[in-house]
Amino acid sequence: MDIKIENGDIVLNENGSPVTVSGIEQAVQQVNIALKARAESFVYDRKMGIKDSFDFSENNVEKKIEALLNECLVHTGVYAKVDYIAGGDNITIGLVLNDGYKDYFTEVVVNG
Repeated sequence: MDIKIENGDIVLNENGSPVTVSGIEQAVQQVNIALKARAESFVYDRKMGIKDSFDFSENNVEKKIEALLNECLVHTGVYAKVDYIAGGDNITIGLVLNDGYKDYFTEVVVNG
């Protein structure tokens, strides 16, 4: 279970307490943070984020992305697979997340 983050801020409920996410919603949040945040820049968890930009023209970049994401998701029971990578200046990564029961599709837009 994680604290819900939207637009870089912690989401609070009507009582002022942090809203939490779990399951597939938690996994989607984690893959977004893992692919968009620079390493050590995410104040809520300094271990999350990428150290270097990906070279999207490189062979097997999909496998490198999957390895990063599945390392981030190891304790969630969710597995990530890259469906496609598209774009120029802004790269869109289509991902299929599976929680052991069902596939969920999400897209993450990152700078190239």
